[in-house]
Amino acid sequence: MRIIINECKKILDIRIILLLCMFSILYYMTFTQIYRYPTGGQVTNTKYDIPFTAELVKEWGPKWKVKDEKQYQEKHQELERGFAKIIKQDQELSKRGIVDYEIFNKKYKELKADGFFDGTKLYQKAIKKRVKRDYISLVHEGVFYILQEDMVTIGGLIMICFFALIIPYQLKQRLRQVIPILATTKTGRRIYQIQLIASALAALFVGILQMAVYGIVWHLKGLSVFWRCESWGIASNSYWCDKLSFGTYMLLYMALILLFAIASIVIIDFIGRTIGNYMGAVAVSIPVCGVMMFLMRKIYYMLFLITNEQVLAYWELYALATWLIVMLLFYKIRSKRWKKVDL
Repeated sequence: MRIIINECKKILDIRIILLLCMFSILYYMTFTQIYRYPTGGQVTNTKYDIPFTAELVKEWGPKWKVKDEKQYQEKHQELERGFAKIIKQDQELSKRGIVDYEIFNKKYKELKADGFFDGTKLYQKAIKKRVKRDYISLVHEGVFYILQEDMVTIGGLIMICFFALIIPYQLKQRLRQVIPILATTKTGRRIYQIQLIASALAALFVGILQMAVYGIVWHLKGLSVFWRCESWGIASNSYWCDKLSFGTYMLLYMALILLFAIASIVIIDFIGRTIGNYMGAVAVSIPVCGVMMFLMRKIYYMLFLITNEQVLAYWELYALATWLIVMLLFYKIRSKRWKKVDL
């Protein structure tokens, strides 16, 4: 354990950590939706969008029951008056003959109904079951958009942090000729597993820290009110995990992103041990990191969404399991190779 702690200290170089802190701030300001909210994540960027729904959650609780129609009508009229003002001011809508809320609502329903139940049998069964509920979760669709965009974005930031911490750590040992010395003894050759464990622990610490900061920003923006709601709503009712609270959905999202990123440590460690200089490591790391970020977005964007072409529920978990198995096999091959290393 003492050796692992010492290796973690080497990885978490204070100079690199400070640089990553500054980089993370710029990254948040440039790429995340939560930073741009309320400008980002909304359709109208007005108080009649996500903030209006947040007020409903505070007033009514996380769900609205269909039987409470009188309560709904009062809020609906207030919202309708607000949207009517927005519609009248929108020149693009006016060009298309949409000049009031009634016409807007009619056009929206036509678009929504068109092909709503078209798709695979799995999709049709899932959607028909979900539209028969007698209550509506008050989580706003824009909140899903913010979370789903930001999770893959923050996942990319975490991958960059892992590369920035682990590659220099391994390169220092290679350039200082530490590896040949370790290779001379059986005990020294065991350091491979210890260093990999230390890399994973250091990466886990950095990843949890990044996710914790994101959660704090989410709360400061006033969106934590939706954590109590179920993970579906009137405009976003097609999620396999819709019985989970939105807060649990968010935590699960973070955990799966972290698991994918930490498994990638095996490849990052391999690059650090194989490349002989900093320029070469940077040249290799950029495309490899880009590929990993691309895979992360492909798997995790709109997590557990039910699509009309889907034939397998929770396919993201199967994709993650495949990635973990590939990384485990790669680790086993590398581990056997390292045990045979000699001068």
